[in-house]
Amino acid sequence: MYPTPRINFPTSPAAVNFTADIHRAPDSSLEADTAAKRVPPVPLNEKWLLTIPESAAYFGIGQNRISELALQDGCKFVVFVGAKKLIKRKKFEEFLDEQYAI
Repeated sequence: MYPTPRINFPTSPAAVNFTADIHRAPDSSLEADTAAKRVPPVPLNEKWLLTIPESAAYFGIGQNRISELALQDGCKFVVFVGAKKLIKRKKFEEFLDEQYAI
């Protein structure tokens, strides 16, 4: 029933500059630096070590199941890099060849 009051908030120059920076085209000099540092993606079938999500996608097995298998005693297809588990692709393929059920 009552008209909504219109409030004009003051805009600071920093806010205007931030908005201008967002909409500005990227610097070509920055692209040249990052283009030289980019590493092309490696197909999963050529990688030696796979992360848990990569190995789940590659082998069609759930991430939780692969994590459980990697934590078993005597597991020969896992490498720990800190707390990160990586799966040795070829060793895991050999492991799966020997299994009837997992």
